Amino acid sequence: LETHNIKEYFNVIITGEDVRSGKPDPYIYLEAARRLNVDPMKCLVFEDISAGALAGKRAGMEVCGVYDKSAEYQTETLRSIADYYAVSFKDIYDGTLETLNPEALLLKNQALRKKSKS
Repeated sequence: LETHNIKEYFNVIITGEDVRSGKPDPYIYLEAARRLNVDPMKCLVFEDISAGALAGKRAGMEVCGVYDKSAEYQTETLRSIADYYAVSFKDIYDGTLETLNPEALLLKNQALRKKSKS
């Protein structure tokens, strides 16, 4: 982040050194949500490996799988876990990312609306 001069754009930074166990344990994502004071159900995780995507789902978050050539062998598994999939971050910016499970996302959004009314 410092190398690319973007550290200032992050309110919270948590690394593998800050957690008790690695992914697919959801702790790193739950801790990030806690530090940001955000409901995990309102978070979106971007992941290029299946263990990270599974951690995001276990944390109750939506997951966008992102293609990574070095993890290409995991693409099918990543897609089976994720809610969205992007070949590149450009897909995210221009809105062309693929929605993988629209029915589940609809149910989650309905649950969030009910929760916010109570």
